[in-house]
Amino acid sequence: PDFPSVAAAVVSPLVEDGDILLVHPDGGGSFTLTKSLAVLAAAGTHFNASTISVEDVVSFSLSGARATRVLIDRVHSRGRVNDLRAGTVYFDGYGGVYNIGRTDILDCAELVVSNSAFFGSDGCYPESGDVDPACVVSGSRVVFVDSLLIGGDAAGNGCPTHYPVSGAGLVVAGGSDVQVVACQVWGGYTFAGISFP
Repeated sequence: PDFPSVAAAVVSPLVEDGDILLVHPDGGGSFTLTKSLAVLAAAGTHFNASTISVEDVVSFSLSGARATRVLIDRVHSRGRVNDLRAGTVYFDGYGGVYNIGRTDILDCAELVVSNSAFFGSDGCYPESGDVDPACVVSGSRVVFVDSLLIGGDAAGNGCPTHYPVSGAGLVVAGGSDVQVVACQVWGGYTFAGISFP
């Protein structure tokens, strides 16, 4: 059956664990994945979602998504992410161009991420919001392959007074096993690419 959005498909009793959702460019929208599904863009396309959450699933696949914020929380077996762009470019109307984004990967047994790009939120003034890392991994086993991770920028925007520290490209927190293969990982203007707090 056809659904108006990924969110509508996920909550439908017609969609069961193990199903594949083929998403056309206009069929995305924000969603929370609570079933073990494959959510894939139609061949040669991408779909947009403001926020994507994957919560408490055995396994999942996600491919071809474009989102501002991504949360992957409690994947009990294996997750697969391919061709994801997490982070959005924002034009402030005064000539400023900023990235807005953040991805959190929490308590995942195994996650493989490939051919993807992650961007943290930039900051220039306190009202613009926090400067974020591109990706935070906590309590998870993750492999990044052929991906780009760039932390949010602060001082590089000329604002060291408001934001003296930029975001890391990747933050690896306690209980994590992270491998980075053939990737580029950069911190914002004043921060290291990978942080181990």
